[in-house]
Amino acid sequence: MMTVLLNLEAIAQVLLTNISSLQVLSLLLITQ
Repeated sequence: MMTVLLNLEAIAQVLLTNISSLQVLSLLLITQ
């Protein structure tokens, strides 16, 4: 059970980092 929770937390962190990087890329594209 704990491994499932840890995996979900890791996936959530990856999704958050991907979303933030996508926001940065979109901001860079908009400013150009």
